[in-house]
Amino acid sequence: DYVADKRAATPTAAAELAVPNIVDISLNIDSMQERCTNVINGMIDNYKKILNKIKSSNVLINPINIYNIKMQILAMNSIKLNKCYSELVVKKKIELFKLKNNYILLNPNLIYEKYVNVLTNNINKLELLNPLNALKRGYSIVKKNNKCIDNIKEIKTDDKIDIALKDGNINAVVISKEEL
Repeated sequence: DYVADKRAATPTAAAELAVPNIVDISLNIDSMQERCTNVINGMIDNYKKILNKIKSSNVLINPINIYNIKMQILAMNSIKLNKCYSELVVKKKIELFKLKNNYILLNPNLIYEKYVNVLTNNINKLELLNPLNALKRGYSIVKKNNKCIDNIKEIKTDDKIDIALKDGNINAVVISKEEL
């Protein structure tokens, strides 16, 4: 009696306490069975709704529509591509026509003559600047130690100088000089 959780006055009362009532067990089982049935029926209803939604989707009702939409997009893109290609061909034909009818390409001698004129002008400019042409007109070039003298102050009496004329050179010694 001191260690037991419950105490019964008689062995019959102890047996009643130790063994559950069959009616209570039966009611508990019925209750659990009803709850399980409700849960399973709820899941079945939920899956039926999902299945009906899938069955009513446009893909399953008319799958050819997806193909038709893709074909329309492909046709539109093909039309755009052909239009771009045609515009590019027309543009390039115009550029080719302009190039073929370019005056310079029809007359390549003009390019040659232009460059000959430029070259001739450059040669004439160089000839004008050529110091040897001044010698042909009667001028001379005076040098001291192989350096051109352009100022009388650069030379003194007894300096050795070279004088270049149109037909030769003269080696000379300065005897005197006169400043202006």
